[in-house]
Amino acid sequence: MISLIMATLGRKNEVDRCLQSLCMQTYTSFELIIVDQNPEQFLSDIIKKYKDKIHINHILTAEKGLSKARNIGLKYVHGDIIGFPDDDCVYRDDTLKNVVSFMRGDADAVTGTVISNLHQLPGNMVRNVNIYNVWRRGISFTIFFKRHVFEKVGYFDEMLGVGSGTVYGSGEETDYLIRILKAGFCLQNTDSILVWHPAVDYSNCKKAYNYSKGRMYVLNKHRYHFLFIQANIFWPLFKLIKNFYNIHKVRYCWYQFLGRLF
Repeated sequence: MISLIMATLGRKNEVDRCLQSLCMQTYTSFELIIVDQNPEQFLSDIIKKYKDKIHINHILTAEKGLSKARNIGLKYVHGDIIGFPDDDCVYRDDTLKNVVSFMRGDADAVTGTVISNLHQLPGNMVRNVNIYNVWRRGISFTIFFKRHVFEKVGYFDEMLGVGSGTVYGSGEETDYLIRILKAGFCLQNTDSILVWHPAVDYSNCKKAYNYSKGRMYVLNKHRYHFLFIQANIFWPLFKLIKNFYNIHKVRYCWYQFLGRLF
């Protein structure tokens, strides 16, 4: 059985679309734990629409923050495998089937691949993840791990993530994956597990700044090598030059750089 923890705030249509994709799964032994940070009746129509189609545990909370919500959800899991769909992502109909198939192997945890087209077909690529390539291979809504991983690694760092109340607007999933690796577990990345997600909004410069703050927090928390940290600081400038023709990307990259510099 798979336990899916979805934190949500301020979205209706996106949640409806995500739940619709869950109804289409060819693997059906899963529970959806919705940690709802909205007013009490905000999602009531959507929950009612799907409650007889998929197993939903709807948890209302006044606490805000992505990591806090995921930690609340982790207290209610019953599955042997745990995943964290974003409230605006969409699973292919074979996503969970492929998760279960992959996790029969040696991996304790896996990260899938983000797609922009739901017609893209799964592949058979498998990469081992380490503390350096995890920054490119670990997108939160594609992460799945076995229950014994959570029992050893514990909860998400609530200093990190959207809505945390700090400037560290990202990095909670990377921090968790690094902790998985440091605990000695096998973490792999594959393109057999595919998840659709909306494209990056390059007009949101505040988000770029806060995401970079979170990245630097994690790099320093885990005592990365000085040269690797410096490369991370100046990488947005390279992207800025590469995308000089697109003013939105230029501004986005500049705020990424500022978030990593100060």
